[in-house]
Amino acid sequence: MPGTLSAPVPVTLLSGFLGSGKTTMLKHMLENKEGLKIGMVVNDVASVNIDSRLIREGKGDGSWMENTVELQNGCACCSASEDFIRAVADLVQMGEIRGQKWDHIVVEASGVAEPKVIRDLFQELEAMAESPGALINFARLDTMVTVVDASVFLKAYLSSDAAIDSPEFAFASEEEVAMGAQDIAAYRPIVDLLVEQIECADIIVVNKRDLMRPEQVKTLSEILRTLNPHAKVHPRETKSEKQFCVFR
Repeated sequence: MPGTLSAPVPVTLLSGFLGSGKTTMLKHMLENKEGLKIGMVVNDVASVNIDSRLIREGKGDGSWMENTVELQNGCACCSASEDFIRAVADLVQMGEIRGQKWDHIVVEASGVAEPKVIRDLFQELEAMAESPGALINFARLDTMVTVVDASVFLKAYLSSDAAIDSPEFAFASEEEVAMGAQDIAAYRPIVDLLVEQIECADIIVVNKRDLMRPEQVKTLSEILRTLNPHAKVHPRETKSEKQFCVFR
């Protein structure tokens, strides 16, 4: 880790089930028009479908830069392997090498990720703040954002199935199902994961609300407010291109 201390880079955690709209949000963050330098940790760089001009792609030589794509606007996107904390540390190091500090680092959680576990991990890192080179001195968890697909929210909320038995919420392929089967969180009920995503959020983005009937919108709003009365809720229509900032 770098040796010169400055204010830690704020980290935003983005949670949500498959199809909720996370990838679209990630893409817009990378292509932001405000000139923000964003470092991003995602499950799969290719899935973000970056169309900003690239200045460098991963080396493919096994180095920590292997799964990283750099953009001309100063942003960068990398794939996390099994250790997103290591990926965050790599991004901080990358910023030092480039002679710039990230404005924000965004971490994409998988569909079955448990945001509370990630939050607790950052809290544990805070206890190590006095250790030389501790990551928490360079990056801190700032905002937890949950993206919700309103059109299937009630189905997930009323489901008693485990995530592994409802792959449409969390896994894009049979290969991902096989990999997900190794994660204990995949055996939690879908509703439990959904509730945790809502309860942990500072910001809740509700996509596809226009695909619901008025009474369903009312029910959804009541559930969200009951589970998390303090979160900021941003409703969005299916084809809305209007952007808003999730960075605090």
